[in-house]
Amino acid sequence: HRQYGYRAQSNNVIEQTALLYQLLLDDLGQCRGCIERGDWAGRTEKINHATTVLITLGELAENMAPTTQTLSGLLSELYGHCLFLISKIVLEKHPENNISFLNEAWSMINHVKSSWDELARQ
Repeated sequence: HRQYGYRAQSNNVIEQTALLYQLLLDDLGQCRGCIERGDWAGRTEKINHATTVLITLGELAENMAPTTQTLSGLLSELYGHCLFLISKIVLEKHPENNISFLNEAWSMINHVKSSWDELARQ
């Protein structure tokens, strides 16, 4: 949170969360490019950064108000599943499977990000 939250230039948690989602999508997209180029060091760097962003998002979800516990739980499940997919990328040797895992994680995050973007605009 401290590492990435400053880029939102706001103390608004909604804006910071929307920014973190964008950082995560950027990391996953760049990771895909690394896999396609066979840049395994770059892939690892982007996976490590994406993991850090997911952990930060998880911490934000845990700190949500008690009235949003259901949302917090659902977000925690989403982040956990994305971490699982990312861990499969690290273990998988076949690039086409890596891309499949990345696409699944990217799609889920992109879907939820649009909601955070809408909240940030309001």
